[in-house]
Amino acid sequence: MKVVVIEPCGRGGVCHHTHQLCNALARIADVTLITSKNHELNNLRKNFEIKKAFDTTYLFDVIGVFRWLIKERADIIHFQMLKVPLFDWPLLRLLKLLDFKLIYTAHNVIPHDQRFYTKFLFSKIYSLVDHIIVHTKNDEQEMVNMFESSRQKVCVIPSGSYLFFEGETVSKEAAMKELGIPSDFKTVLFFGYISENKGIRYLIEAFAGVTKKVPCKLVIAGEPVEDFSTCASLISKLGIAQDVIMDLGYIPLDKAGRYFTSADVVVLPYIKSYHDVMARTAHVFGKPVIVTGKSEIVEDGTSGYVVKPKSSAELESAIVKILSDDEMRGEMGRHAKRLAEANSWDEIAKRTMKLYNSNS
Repeated sequence: MKVVVIEPCGRGGVCHHTHQLCNALARIADVTLITSKNHELNNLRKNFEIKKAFDTTYLFDVIGVFRWLIKERADIIHFQMLKVPLFDWPLLRLLKLLDFKLIYTAHNVIPHDQRFYTKFLFSKIYSLVDHIIVHTKNDEQEMVNMFESSRQKVCVIPSGSYLFFEGETVSKEAAMKELGIPSDFKTVLFFGYISENKGIRYLIEAFAGVTKKVPCKLVIAGEPVEDFSTCASLISKLGIAQDVIMDLGYIPLDKAGRYFTSADVVVLPYIKSYHDVMARTAHVFGKPVIVTGKSEIVEDGTSGYVVKPKSSAELESAIVKILSDDEMRGEMGRHAKRLAEANSWDEIAKRTMKLYNSNS
């Protein structure tokens, strides 16, 4: 079977997911990845073909990719994301008219950066594809609630473990020193893209209470996709600026490991439960994780805690519990590591291939 996987950004969590999926799929199929000319994972081992097609003039890039797809005539075209949905929608329509089988992985049911037309546009996109992959039962329910027509198309296939991050680690002591964290302080980490629906203001409010009970630092590492000034003002207002370390920009793969290595707990206070990638990454490093809402990744009380969204009080309580009990924190981290090691990409590739081969 000839499979073409399209991931146009070439960086970040979706890029990392795609790389590992392609490696696993390539053991059972002929796989080509179409991605950015600035693909950040060039130095990682891969056993699939890669075509670097996306640059800065996205519309022309899409036209070039369309021509290539017509020439190559793959059995499956699997979209991992759409960079500019208004341009990508016509591409999908043309491919469908030409009878290609189209798969779309909805890492988010709809993008975080929504416009007034986003829901309508994605209803059209989802009507075109043959199958929609989501990573959790929660995502499946949200997909069906938002797009009833997707009910027969949606399939739950979890993301695999992010074990390739292990090669980027340094010692905890060295990581803390590099980030300017005193050795007698605990570290709370928020990592990833920063937007209002990531709930970071609730973490900041919670941390102001945590610092009164446990000597610790809050590390916020990631690229704001919205104005960060409100959060910055809140940090100043609460008088915790001296205990907050910020690296506000995109964190490349070769630097990500030091943030997770330095952490004692990773906190993902999202308003919506899209914490799959970051929680799995934290598990790779053997770190307890606190998430909000529902979780099929974090086992409440075993590999971390699951608390109510938008509740600074519950976040504060959970963080204090983990930071105050070294023995419990260590056991949670060891269990998280076991969960990561059990999450096989080969099994996920087999489930994905079964979906490719389905007749529905």
